Amino acid sequence: MIQRSAPLTRSAVQAFGLCVCLLFGASLRAQTDTTTSTSGINFKPTLGVGAGMFAFYGDVGNNSSDYSPLLARAGFELRASTPITPWLEGSLYALHGRLGVNERSLTRNLNFDSRITIGGFQFRYNFLQLLNPKRQLEPYVSLGFESVEFPTKTDLRDAYGRNYNYWSDGTIRDLPESAPNAIDAVVIQRDYTYESDVRELDLDGFGKYPERTWAVPVGVGARMDIGSGFDFRLGATMHFTLSDLVDGVTDESTQNRQGKAGN
Repeated sequence: MIQRSAPLTRSAVQAFGLCVCLLFGASLRAQTDTTTSTSGINFKPTLGVGAGMFAFYGDVGNNSSDYSPLLARAGFELRASTPITPWLEGSLYALHGRLGVNERSLTRNLNFDSRITIGGFQFRYNFLQLLNPKRQLEPYVSLGFESVEFPTKTDLRDAYGRNYNYWSDGTIRDLPESAPNAIDAVVIQRDYTYESDVRELDLDGFGKYPERTWAVPVGVGARMDIGSGFDFRLGATMHFTLSDLVDGVTDESTQNRQGKAGN
């Protein structure tokens, strides 16, 4: 996982990924008249807006059999694209949304919520040389490079400031199960308000690590021209980050917080 002394120099891409599931949007041609270059390529700049879902693949949730990455949160995209060749498109884009996981078990109870902001560029290949050029549905693959910002918080206390203590009977109480006066413990409920900054808590001694990283987005999808200058795109992208600290948990974390190394 990411090393505190050199947070962006780990040789392997880390396990965390942001999966933008079912990302879709309509792209509007920015110019009604296309410009033809000397190479015969019609440049049709487009602006696109879209909505989709962020899901998390990483250490938090990995130990919970009940966790499903399909339980995702909304994200939004703004994109500007232009053809480079008849089979390759270049895009600049920005993504913003929320990402989080709630892991609950008898041995480990972790949660986090992160406000994700992504900016980068991608190249999209449309298989022009392999498929019928007159096809109505255009499949594509994409690859790019981006910056990801991820300020992360966790929910440790309820609205009255009482710490969550997870008991072996599955309840949450205001006192530890081992406390001398545990018989007086009151059952409380999580309020799902993420009030505690994970980096500021410094539970594993990681210090003031950067809450940003580089990532490589790899995607697949399909595009369809719907006429009147619009097209419709549906796809999914996995964002492989170079940091394992988005959820605040790594293989260097302590006790039952410890995550897994590698991918």
